[in-house]
Amino acid sequence: MIQAVRVHVGATVVIERAWLPESAVRDLRARTTFRHPDADREGYPSHVRLMDRVGDRWFRLPRGSVEMVRRVLGLHRVQVEVVRHGVVSRPAGDVVLASAVDSQLRDYQRAAASALLRSNEAVIQVPTGGGKTRLCVAAVLASRQPALVLVHTEDLLDQWREAFGYHGVRVRAIAGSGSRWTALGAGEIAVGMVQTIARDLGRAGNVLGSAGVAVFDEVHKAPAASWMEVARRLPAAHRWGLTATPERADGLGFLIPLLVGPIVYRLASEILIRRGFLASPTILPVDSGWAPPPECFDARRRLKYATAQTKACGSAGVLDRVIRLAAHGAEHGRSGLVLVPRVPAVRAIVEGLRADGIAAVGIHGTTARSERSGGIDAARVGDAQVLVATTLADEGLDVPGLDWGVSLMSGRAAGRAKQRLGRLLRRSGRPPVWFELVHQGKHYDRQWRDRARTYRGEYGAGSVPHPQPMSVDDALRVAGAAPPDRQRQARGR
Repeated sequence: MIQAVRVHVGATVVIERAWLPESAVRDLRARTTFRHPDADREGYPSHVRLMDRVGDRWFRLPRGSVEMVRRVLGLHRVQVEVVRHGVVSRPAGDVVLASAVDSQLRDYQRAAASALLRSNEAVIQVPTGGGKTRLCVAAVLASRQPALVLVHTEDLLDQWREAFGYHGVRVRAIAGSGSRWTALGAGEIAVGMVQTIARDLGRAGNVLGSAGVAVFDEVHKAPAASWMEVARRLPAAHRWGLTATPERADGLGFLIPLLVGPIVYRLASEILIRRGFLASPTILPVDSGWAPPPECFDARRRLKYATAQTKACGSAGVLDRVIRLAAHGAEHGRSGLVLVPRVPAVRAIVEGLRADGIAAVGIHGTTARSERSGGIDAARVGDAQVLVATTLADEGLDVPGLDWGVSLMSGRAAGRAKQRLGRLLRRSGRPPVWFELVHQGKHYDRQWRDRARTYRGEYGAGSVPHPQPMSVDDALRVAGAAPPDRQRQARGR
């Protein structure tokens, strides 16, 4: 063996260069250098490089890579001494779940929480509706350390505050210009918006440097630049990530284990459906009746998706189908969710539903926070029959009664598809039905086939009973509902 090399683990992994053979350096660099999935597109780097030099004495890698570093150096016959510098505010040991919290957990939540407590770096993957927040709250409270939970939306921040508040724990919110930047006290919990922290990293140092537990909610966001900047300044002894879907639309999901840690607990939706914890969905493709016109293609006949989305959302025929599907569910006592990619479409659909006597509310990125919260609360208590939203609802939307969904979203990203459908899987008495409007043309056909494959793999082969896009009437018949009433169709719907 070569003389021992120290590997320092804090906010990042730092390796002393002394006695480190060049072959090991090359191996580490190769394992932390990746061709960017969008390297061929303008404005994207050719490679993602996670290992850099710090002066003449050190190499630095992201925190989640510590076990990979240990393994690689061992392959090169390097003796490794891991020195952890993470913030710990109490002696090690006594990491059992408090009985008052533990008694409220399901068996799989208890297993996932225990897996977190046994780990310094860890990610758990539990489906939407499986109670990730609840089990992580239990783990944080059991750790008895000051903790910082990182989120990227105000809605998620509110959910975490409510979850800790259920156990009588007050939470410091770090969001906006009025945030308090003093160090966390013993056992104090803070929930912080990544955007707020990243904008003020200088003043955020006291908070970041005092957390014994750092939680990355929706950890698939970790490869984003702002998240990586914050992560490089978080020396917490425990770094935990939560996600329902580690996949990313840009293909960078494979970076998560290196940035945060390995997946130590994973549970599929199909298992929770079989055990009765989640509802079994029926997913039906509906022909939108729209095909992208020539202006939606570039000179090489490649589809310009952003342009096509805008055009589709402005089509009266497309919006008519969405309104008919959503209204039919509301008229039959269903609680509906409609997802569309453009704000004007939200407004048009809400207006169309209200014109048909349906209580509908819309939320999107420009909606005031109080109005957005009011709309979500209205859907929760049944005052709103249909909630219409943009991608704002992809993550963090918590309305347990939803059981009838209509999606105008396209794309093949497995993670986003499962996140969206997951909003309907909490058991509410009726089996959830999910309609996806599929545009015409080979691009959209291919995307639908990819999503359908994802759904079958996640929710079972029977979740997509009809593989080809169909009419609104046929989709409702397959769903076990009567077709839309002819009176509405006669009015021009």
